[in-house]
Amino acid sequence: MAGQRPPCPQTALVNNAGAAALAGITVNSVGPGTTDTERNAAWPADPAARAHVSSRSVFGRVGTAEEVADVVAFLASPDSRWVTGRHLDATGGLQLALL
Repeated sequence: MAGQRPPCPQTALVNNAGAAALAGITVNSVGPGTTDTERNAAWPADPAARAHVSSRSVFGRVGTAEEVADVVAFLASPDSRWVTGRHLDATGGLQLALL
């Protein structure tokens, strides 16, 4: 409807997870932080940009695609069978570093 905001992504995630659970399906999402990949290779080459982004992680570095993939692999594995309706933060503690 005009003038109404769409539901937030977390609400949609929870609603879909509840419906899918009836079929034994889990629904989750992953939020990657700044990640060093081939697609964004230009900025990590700049030492100042890399230092700035690294300082925003509690680990003091930029994440790798493999680290984010490990989170996704967990959610796709049977080990996560009791996890549903969740958004997993894979930012290297970005929110913690901002406190």
